Order: sequence, then C-alpha cells, then structure tokens
Amino acid sequence: NLENIYNITNDYAKWDKTYDFILTKNKQYIYELFRSNSNTLADLGLDFMIFQNLNYETIYSNFNKNFELKKDTNEFINQIIQKYNKEEHATILTFENKYFYTVKTNILKTDSTGKIRGYLFAGKEITIKDLDNAAIFDKIKINSKKEKKFNDSLNSRYLHKIDIFATLKDKNINSYLYFYNHNKQIKFSLKVSQKKEIYIKGQKQILIFNTIISSLFIVLLYILYIHTSYQEKLKKQLHEKVREEIEKQRKQEQLLIQQSKLAAMGEMIGNIAH
Repeated sequence: NLENIYNITNDYAKWDKTYDFILTKNKQYIYELFRSNSNTLADLGLDFMIFQNLNYETIYSNFNKNFELKKDTNEFINQIIQKYNKEEHATILTFENKYFYTVKTNILKTDSTGKIRGYLFAGKEITIKDLDNAAIFDKIKINSKKEKKFNDSLNSRYLHKIDIFATLKDKNINSYLYFYNHNKQIKFSLKVSQKKEIYIKGQKQILIFNTIISSLFIVLLYILYIHTSYQEKLKKQLHEKVREEIEKQRKQEQLLIQQSKLAAMGEMIGNIAH
C-alpha cells in the first residue's frame, strides 16, 4: 500500500500536464482530475494532494471527501511545509494526533527532465480501520512511543527506517513495528497480535514430518535387520556345509588309510606264506 501511494505521487508529479499546470494554473487540468462529481483521491487510495510552486505557495489542493480535520486544511498544509525539508522523500507526519504517510515529489516533465517547477505532496492517513481491513491480525494498536528493543530493521525508498521486534507469549505472537520519519525520529509504533495458530500449525507440520521421517527410519532399520539376519543365516548354512564337507573328507581319508593298512598287511602275509 505504501508503494502504491509513493508510485501514484511520482506518476502525477512527473507528468507534462502537471508540469504545465504549475505555471498556467489551467482550470481544465483541475476539472479533468478533480471535478466536483468525482472522488479521484478515494479511487487512488489517497486522502490529499497538494500542488505547490518553488516558493511553497499552494497552487491547488484537494482532499478526500471523507477526510476530517478539527482545523482547516490551510493549517494542515502549513504543517506539511514546516516539517518537510527541500529534499523529496516519503515520511510519516503527525497532525492532530493522527498519522499520515506523506510523499513529497519534485514536479518535472514526464521524462524527468527540465527544471523543477514545484512540489507535489500526497498521502494517506494511517488508521486502525485500514490496517484491520488489510491484515490477518487479531488485534492492532498504535502507540505513540517505542516500547521494545528491536532485532531487525527495514530500509526502503517508501520509508526510511522501520524497526521490528517479535515475542512469543501465552497464546499470541506479538509483533512491534517502529516507524521513523526522515529525520530518524520515531513517529509511532504499531503493535500487532496474532494467535499462535501459525505457530501451532508449524509444530503440527514438524510433528508430522518427524513422524514420517521416524517411520521411514524404522522401516529402514527393519530392512537392515532382515538383511543382516538373512546374511547371518546364509553364513551359518555355509559354515555348516563346509563343516559337513570337511567331516566327510576326513572320514574318506580315514577309510583310505585303513584300506591302505589292510592292503599292506595282506601283501605282507602273502609274502610270508610264499
């Protein structure tokens, strides 16, 4: 969602019609994009768009019909000008205890050439309702300060820095996200809570996986046992056959020896008789 807001702002800022509009203040441009019977911003997923020249004078501004502020929109615009430096970037602004993801982009030609003619500010309020609609968490809470130490960080062109921390407690997985502005000041932290269903499912999957692996291992051991037993049996049978053959050979040798003795004795008796 942040990427969409960032890209939409860049698309409008780097467009020849916008580039000409900053100088000509052509009402046709306004009519085509923001005529009264349309709600272009809602369709784009934005709450506001502000067109300013190089002197930070507002050429035109438009706010979502559902956008509500206690003060008038001029005060909101002044706050944006005060809190932004001259560089283009995305950040989070706080106004009337509300949080706005805001993108500032230099207005250039479609091919990003030509001198900068002004600035386009666009953004959207970050609300629990929006987060609930787009998330799978059971509970979401916005905090005004940092609560935990972080163990990971994200950096991108859509936001300069986000710190992340997660804990596993009771039946919930609690995650903390800390959002910073472009000056590395923490603007708010987001606590999201989700039941351990994913964790439990993961445990079940691990248990099933381990059961399958254990079963395969047992089957493998059984096959090895059967194979080893069969080899032992063959070995015993072979030893028995060898023993029988040796015994048979021994008996034959004894028989031959006995026959040799008898033959020698018979020959000796014959000689004596002769």
